[in-house]
Amino acid sequence: MLRLFFVFFLSSIALFQLQAQSDYEKDMKAALSEWDFRNSNLDYENLANEFYEIYKANKNQWLPKYYSMLMQTLAANEKDAKEAIEISNRLEKEYLELEKLNPDQDEILVLRGMFRTLKVAKDPETYRMTLSSGVLWDFNEALKINPNNPRATYLSAYFNMQSAPFWETDPKRYCSSMVEAKELFAKENKPELEPQWGEFQVEEILKSVCN
Repeated sequence: MLRLFFVFFLSSIALFQLQAQSDYEKDMKAALSEWDFRNSNLDYENLANEFYEIYKANKNQWLPKYYSMLMQTLAANEKDAKEAIEISNRLEKEYLELEKLNPDQDEILVLRGMFRTLKVAKDPETYRMTLSSGVLWDFNEALKINPNNPRATYLSAYFNMQSAPFWETDPKRYCSSMVEAKELFAKENKPELEPQWGEFQVEEILKSVCN
């Protein structure tokens, strides 16, 4: 009788875990599908909150935390310098939490490079000389971990393109890296919920800068 009780108890736990996993995947897929139709600051902020709610219900999962931080970064792009830098500083603190969730290290380094870029873009006089090397370190370190990461390849090239006028160099010198990123996107094959974004942005850069 006791054995039957333990069998029933363990079966109940397994069913509960399967249901929780099913709900998590359903919620993540729904939030990611909304991303395709949102492109305003408010949209990104709402999505950041949506992903954070998923994270609060699944604190052992790194992806909802990652996407919440990514959406905050995208929303900050159109904000004024003061607010964007405040968001970047807040994301630095959130990054410490993200690191503890056993994430894909290359993807979170790309994310950190992105939200640190906010400071360089919004206040170049203060941050270009002090932070640019740190941004590129994040992207390059991501490529050391995963040389086939198209987001690291694309964002490293794009950061250099944006910095080219300051260094009096030709942005087109980085077009070969952007072409490489396009090729890596074509080969990328990752699980549905994991980061796969960036291909559209690469196509737009190739058209506007490298044509």
